[in-house]
Amino acid sequence: LNIFVNDSWVRSDDGVVEKGVVAYESCFDRITVIKVKNPTNNAWVGKAEIQRSGGDWEPLSCSDCTHTGSGRTGILGVDGNDDLNAAARCMKGRECTLEEGLVCVKMETGTNENNNGDVKVTVNDLERISGTFEKGNLVLDMCFEKIPDVKVSSPNSEDAWAGTAMISLDRGVTEQPMVCPQCSAGTASTGFAVDG
Repeated sequence: LNIFVNDSWVRSDDGVVEKGVVAYESCFDRITVIKVKNPTNNAWVGKAEIQRSGGDWEPLSCSDCTHTGSGRTGILGVDGNDDLNAAARCMKGRECTLEEGLVCVKMETGTNENNNGDVKVTVNDLERISGTFEKGNLVLDMCFEKIPDVKVSSPNSEDAWAGTAMISLDRGVTEQPMVCPQCSAGTASTGFAVDG
């Protein structure tokens, strides 16, 4: 696991980090950027957190990882290839950016009949999710520094998807429905559908 803070790699050891061992912990006057990468095919999975002025440890979000949900939990997988299954994944030796995300977006598949289906989610012009989700499944749960541009579509003309999209401006303490100005009917995404 390699870790970059501000202007240098503070951990660039390709060796194994044993289970339960802290990979890196240090204090800084200020932090401008945090990045991680793994140049080996031996994946690392763990929590990425930050603490400000003696407060609680807060999870960092990965702004350019591949996500399969639970992005705000701080659970992160970093791998040199692409055979890792984790909530937030930094794959193929890429450098991925970690940040304190206060704005969180959560999408869930509805539980009504025919709500399950295919959905593709693009956030800030980067595809985050594409796949089939069963009723009640979490599709996306990510946090960002500022309100993101979220686009939802269904790539399959035979299997629509329906569910909810909520946004929180206080890291999930309170949530409100996202607005869908391009939807053909309705504007609030407390319940919406996409179809190819």
